[in-house]
Amino acid sequence: MSCVAAPIFCATGDVVAALSVTGPSAAVRPDRIGPAVRMAAAAASRAYSTRRWAAPRPRPEL
Repeated sequence: MSCVAAPIFCATGDVVAALSVTGPSAAVRPDRIGPAVRMAAAAASRAYSTRRWAAPRPRPEL
């Protein structure tokens, strides 16, 4: 078994999560999968950092 992982950062640069791919060593080749994992983690970091964490709005009375 092999694993390739990359961190997911928040807007302050702290690591808040990670993304990984795990599987048989014959299928999980770091030289081929590593760039895709890093790119996906970078996209997740951008999405996480730009998300607006607003408080939930109260529901209107029906």
